Amino acid sequence: MNERVTLVSLFNKENSKKIMDLLERVEQPLCKVPYGKKLDDRIGVDTLPYHFTLFACSITKKDEMMEILDNWKFISFSVLVKSIEIIKGAEDSYELRFNIENNNHLYELQKFIYEKIPIKHYQPDEFHFHITIHCDKDYYKVLKMKEKLDSIFSPFTLQVDKFGLFEIYPANLVRELSSK
Repeated sequence: MNERVTLVSLFNKENSKKIMDLLERVEQPLCKVPYGKKLDDRIGVDTLPYHFTLFACSITKKDEMMEILDNWKFISFSVLVKSIEIIKGAEDSYELRFNIENNNHLYELQKFIYEKIPIKHYQPDEFHFHITIHCDKDYYKVLKMKEKLDSIFSPFTLQVDKFGLFEIYPANLVRELSSK
């Protein structure tokens, strides 16, 4: 049963490869689905591609979100993946993530939606964009993954020319939006 809709970046093959080339060095199964979502099978519903989230809200706001996206336009832009970090997640878990440097394009896109559906977590002045790599309750496992990635990591850019609106979990693409 999908409970949320989420608007996420959709990377083309070239940009997805940049992410996957780094992550293949981890040599362990990865799961991007956070704890605390009342799911029996986190791994089974981990069907979203690697992405950064621009906005998410309750499934009850799906129609409102669709209307907002009717008037939402953006130009292709790039983001800088600047670092790797571990943060504390729900239910005593840890999230390993790539940090994305905030930029004006992201700010304005998020602000456009936030002004119509003000979800506190996605407040543009406070939100930190990231790409979730893995969520786990074993801190030392996550730390070892981070150390492995840190040894080969250098900042890189990703081109953003598409977003997808998904119902989650599992992911069901509802709408795809391309840059103008």
